[in-house]
Amino acid sequence: HMAADGFQLAQIVYIGLGLLVALLFVRRQRRLSDPLVDLALFRVPAFTASLMVNLAGVFFVFGVFLFQNLFLQLVLGLSPLEAALWSAPSALVFAVMSFQAYRFTNRFGPVRTVLGGLLINAAGAAAMAIAAYAESLIGILGSSMIIGFGFVPVVLTTTGLIVETAPPERAGSASAISETSAEFGGALGIAVLGSLATLIYRMAMNRADLSSLNPVQAEAVSATLAGAVETARSMPGSTSAVWLETAKSGFSLGFAICCVVATVTLLLLAIVARRVYATAHIDESTLAPH
Repeated sequence: HMAADGFQLAQIVYIGLGLLVALLFVRRQRRLSDPLVDLALFRVPAFTASLMVNLAGVFFVFGVFLFQNLFLQLVLGLSPLEAALWSAPSALVFAVMSFQAYRFTNRFGPVRTVLGGLLINAAGAAAMAIAAYAESLIGILGSSMIIGFGFVPVVLTTTGLIVETAPPERAGSASAISETSAEFGGALGIAVLGSLATLIYRMAMNRADLSSLNPVQAEAVSATLAGAVETARSMPGSTSAVWLETAKSGFSLGFAICCVVATVTLLLLAIVARRVYATAHIDESTLAPH
């Protein structure tokens, strides 16, 4: 709501209430003999590092791929069917890697698979940033294939690390936390990256000349690229050409910046995870699937 409607005092109240509920929840879990969420698991460095890597991977993939779908249709002008067909190769990479990721874990070990996957994921996000800024169809689709190649082994391997680095009697709780964090990461990625991209888009549209539009049209064009495209379709001739190009470039810039954020974060996460795994002295022979 803050991204869509601007700052309002009531939003701070809602955030405060959410934090208060979270605090009460944590206090209660600490006191229970059989807590819903075993907070003691977060004292295990390898568990926490694996959980953060898993969450971050889903966070960025959900956010970036949402932008990709919008980019193909709104910026490049593809129909939903055309966008889906062009996205098929990257979907195939995800499908194949889901079945073959274990080969990387067996060959390189869980820790190297996670760290290497993070670096590949970061490289894919960097390539995606360049492709988005250049508005390149081939660049976008190629980058998404690179991301899939790195993302799938990371998520599958960290899921195993989360469960295996927890005490055996807490394996069920660890598995539940892993699944919940993935769902939370996806929702958070769409919310945070979507808000960032919206902010950048609106800043870009502040310099667009919308004097030829009525107030309702100007508000729709300034709010989202979808609103700009729909407004342009309802107007005759090429009167929308100038501000529509500004809208598309603003969306592309927001997409690119979100990818840059993903690149930097994934690289930093790889550095932190490497140090944590090194000090945890994980016995990888017990973790690699066969």
